[in-house]
Amino acid sequence: GGVSEESLLWLKEQLPEDPGIPALVFLHHFPFRSGYTKMDKPFRNADALISTLQGRRNVQICSGHLHAGMFTRRGDVTLMTCPPVSMLMELRLESVGFYAGNAGFALHLVEDGAVTTHLCAVPSTGAATGPHRFVE
Repeated sequence: GGVSEESLLWLKEQLPEDPGIPALVFLHHFPFRSGYTKMDKPFRNADALISTLQGRRNVQICSGHLHAGMFTRRGDVTLMTCPPVSMLMELRLESVGFYAGNAGFALHLVEDGAVTTHLCAVPSTGAATGPHRFVE
């Protein structure tokens, strides 16, 4: 995954002039190292993306692809991967497997100049199965 120079210019034009106004940036691929060795792939222009967002007090990058929820920080920028709506990644950094039946999502509340993110679980009707091995 990655972001083009053209997309970075567009993003810069779309951000509010006031750096205190909350901004959520949504991506499919995550622009940071997660520790899941089989899932960590280079993200094109990751440093330029973070640089574009630096200096903004209320910016958050929200991504998926990883099938696991996590948060990290790069300077002023909060980055997160949202929980999956299907098949949760097992927490074993050296290998990758998924569990069926453990779905979730992130709900972002933007209010009074702040972003609050709720990590929500989707009730399951049966027991989770797995881990199911990841096939490259």
